[in-house]
Amino acid sequence: MLSCVRNGNYVEYNKLSSSLYVYSREDDKQKLLAVCSYTGKEVPFKAPKGFDLTSGQMILKKRAAERLLRHALWIYVGITEFSK
Repeated sequence: MLSCVRNGNYVEYNKLSSSLYVYSREDDKQKLLAVCSYTGKEVPFKAPKGFDLTSGQMILKKRAAERLLRHALWIYVGITEFSK
């Protein structure tokens, strides 16, 4: 179980981005980084300081399409867990 999801500190990154929603959750045992893209194409992304994407384990990767107010909204979600 990911204890950091329930009890961890929340930090949001890239707050001004119109295409990415990026946040982390971290407690004393675990940390995770969630990257959600609201575009239907690749978006350049640099991991926040303290996150090395080559050392984490991808635990969720999902692509979902939904209709929202007559516009298609593509959501890409990637959640990576890092050991502490």
